Amino acid sequence: MCISIFFADSLPLETDGAFSLHLLFSIHFTMVDLEGHMTRSRACSLVLVVFLVFSVSASAQDRATTVSNAGVIQYKTGLYDEAVESFKEVVKLRPTWSDAFYNLGISYNGLKKYPEAITALREAIRLDVNNYDAYVSLGNALDYTGERSDAIATYQRAIKVDPSKPAAYAEMGVVYNGAKLYDQALESYQQAVRLKPDYNLLQRNLGIVYHNLGRNQEAVTAYKAAVGQNPKDFTAFQKLGDAYEAMKQHSDAIDAYNNAIRLKSDFGEAYLGLGNSYYNTTRYDEAATAYKLAVHSDPQWATAYYYLGDAYKNLKRFPESISAYKDAIRLKPDYAEVHFSLGSLYVDQGDKDSARKEYQALVDLKASTAADLLAKIQK
Repeated sequence: MCISIFFADSLPLETDGAFSLHLLFSIHFTMVDLEGHMTRSRACSLVLVVFLVFSVSASAQDRATTVSNAGVIQYKTGLYDEAVESFKEVVKLRPTWSDAFYNLGISYNGLKKYPEAITALREAIRLDVNNYDAYVSLGNALDYTGERSDAIATYQRAIKVDPSKPAAYAEMGVVYNGAKLYDQALESYQQAVRLKPDYNLLQRNLGIVYHNLGRNQEAVTAYKAAVGQNPKDFTAFQKLGDAYEAMKQHSDAIDAYNNAIRLKSDFGEAYLGLGNSYYNTTRYDEAATAYKLAVHSDPQWATAYYYLGDAYKNLKRFPESISAYKDAIRLKPDYAEVHFSLGSLYVDQGDKDSARKEYQALVDLKASTAADLLAKIQK
């Protein structure tokens, strides 16, 4: 018996389009099958030593099944350490059970112990060369260890085992996207969506690939499909806003970002996007408010402070602008763009001594930007 579980990566999708989707992991377990036991009439005809051997074997199998089912529950509730211990016992009791090694492998994946996961999953495949889920999970582990070529080859082997399942195509798309091979990522995700068109995470990530390719109208179509399938997918609404904003459809972008925020009130990426839409339509007060909410969602977010500084600058609230820029630099000292913006603001305020300090900081960070600031200072 097999329970299939869908996982979305716990990490947030980045604005540069990087994403990872842990999709269609299956955790395997068996229930005790009493039909596998001998009938009373046949048992009576066997010699005692054979009966004892059978009893020991059946006992070990039953114990393995019981512990495995406990491990499934531990895994599903995020108790990965406990799940590992359970499945380690199972593979000792039943060392030829492919699914037990698979379950051990994905439990190690849950702990981010990828070398151990790779070892267990390769054993699962050795025991059953048609274990599709083991190939997919092995590909995940290989990708996390930087072995992208091996990960792709592993997903391709999974596809050969069962080309009708979308997981390997989707995960292969993750790897290609991470490598910025967007055409290959698009091909992989299009195939995954063809196989499972009603799964919103596939539609959302298809939209991300389209966005990375600059094909934003197609990204909009994919994101709309995602939110149509799951109206609570706040990330898809935020990404929809990004696509609209890239096409300068600011009003549609604002609506999409507000939908994301309605679903997740502390959604920093949506506040940042909303601030950008307001900023690009010269609604600087509203932009500043949105950027402040982005900062509130993550006080360590240098980009949000940078954009807040820009909004304050356009509002001529210069002390607040300087403070926001300094916060951005405090969090990210090598943030060349902020050093330039702060230095330029100092020049505008007639404080060339402070501007020269920003110039000195820029010299080692980005020579061309430093030269631009120096030109401003020397005017």
